[in-house]
Amino acid sequence: MLRYIIFFIISLSYYSLFSQEESSLMDKFSILQSSGDLTFNKSDLVHLKQTVISAIQTNQNNGTGIFMNFGIKPVATILEEKKIEGMQQLIVVKMNTTFQLWNLTTKSNIAFFSLITTGSGQSTQKAINQAIDNITSKGINIKNGLYEFEAKIKNYYSENCDALISETNQLKSKKEYEKAFMIISGIPLNSECGNKTINLKTELFNLFQINNCNNLLKKADEYIAIQDYNSALNQLSMIDSESPCKSEAKSKILEIEKKYSTLISDKWTWLLKFWSTGAEIEKTRLHTYTALYQSWIDQQNLLFR
Repeated sequence: MLRYIIFFIISLSYYSLFSQEESSLMDKFSILQSSGDLTFNKSDLVHLKQTVISAIQTNQNNGTGIFMNFGIKPVATILEEKKIEGMQQLIVVKMNTTFQLWNLTTKSNIAFFSLITTGSGQSTQKAINQAIDNITSKGINIKNGLYEFEAKIKNYYSENCDALISETNQLKSKKEYEKAFMIISGIPLNSECGNKTINLKTELFNLFQINNCNNLLKKADEYIAIQDYNSALNQLSMIDSESPCKSEAKSKILEIEKKYSTLISDKWTWLLKFWSTGAEIEKTRLHTYTALYQSWIDQQNLLFR
């Protein structure tokens, strides 16, 4: 009981830090799996998603929170393709890209905006690549569309605050702590509903750690067994520094660092540094939160392929 109380108090400081909403570790909007008509191959869709991520990061309204439980799905369609004859044949394509705003909790598309871009090249592939690249030139359209998305999201939480709290408590009673935590964490902290739910968020974060840390350790062991050390560290990164199984997590992390350092991605520098030195505990909690959030988004992305 004493351990739980200490853990609860410590994690309050975690939320105090995150409530400043100044973390550069998390994107404001998550970008779901892109899709397109039959003209687009897998490489095109990866290119589309990366371009949309860059365009959104450049044009989003910083300082208004991170919108969990909502994702933007890019959908591309070729509207027109024509050949221009000359000394060299030139292919010109006109492409429509729709930015769909999805509520990941209700699995519903609640808003969208579209952009038209063109591209040209000596092949259809080169023309498509240029049309995708030209999405970044539509900054004002993207900025306006994102403002509309933000308004939709804030209105959703304002109208559904009590219902979301009720749903979260029902999930908590069923011990579905991860889903409950992600639903309640999606509420913007600088809102009336966010102020009403800050203690519930803290409680659910603690419950997730208490009830899921052994499962995370088990998954890490499975990855270690197949020598996938980066995936193992990903599982271990979701264990908080005050989790009941923190000692086991620390032991596994330091063992991986000692034996397989040449196989570890640089992205885990923060994790290795913390468990080696204990430094920057609050920043580390933000990383832990980010890892939990990214795991949740990855699960949701499976529904949009």
